[in-house]
Amino acid sequence: MPNIVSKPRRRGRPGGCDERVVHREEMLTEALKAFAEKGYDGMSMRELAAKLGISHGLIPARFGTKEQLWKAAFDQGMESLLAQVNTIHKGNTAEDKLRNAAVNLLVSLFKFPAFLQLANYEGARNTARLDYILESSAHQKLIAVFKEIIDEGVSTGELKSINPSLIFFLIAHGGGAALCSQPLTSKIDLLKSDELDSAKEVAEEIVEIVVRGVKV
Repeated sequence: MPNIVSKPRRRGRPGGCDERVVHREEMLTEALKAFAEKGYDGMSMRELAAKLGISHGLIPARFGTKEQLWKAAFDQGMESLLAQVNTIHKGNTAEDKLRNAAVNLLVSLFKFPAFLQLANYEGARNTARLDYILESSAHQKLIAVFKEIIDEGVSTGELKSINPSLIFFLIAHGGGAALCSQPLTSKIDLLKSDELDSAKEVAEEIVEIVVRGVKV
């Protein structure tokens, strides 16, 4: 049964406002968007509660401090990203697997750009939150996906020996910017629309450039 947070009835508030029920996943999704947009220091738990239509005390009651909320929001986003990449990195060759994993990673970031925006924000600051990102089991598993593919490609003579973290960085942060900075990319005619098919087309072009660079 999903974890939910419901708004208790308060005197003087309209009855319609008291019916708001928020699932844990929705709370963390909106929290991640808020952290990505405003940064850790600028993000307000009270403003988040107002946006969700719940009492401002329910978020700390459910998640604790702002730092704990940030960690929970990041963990949910990272696990979702890892699940997407792990489900589609099949192929007959290491090259095929690299293409599939990379395209799926980019498409996943396009679907939820706040995750990449958050990672970029924290990546520019030497904080405990950045350490948390890099040390998280989900991040390590995501890097391991690309390491496994690169190692296989090296053993079969298909791919060069490349640091998997570099491949991940080029794809996620480099290529991801082309899909997650939609106001910019649409104006320079890189991303023709905000439709998934357009994003996948751009993702495939980005990945083709990367794969050509690591092929033997």
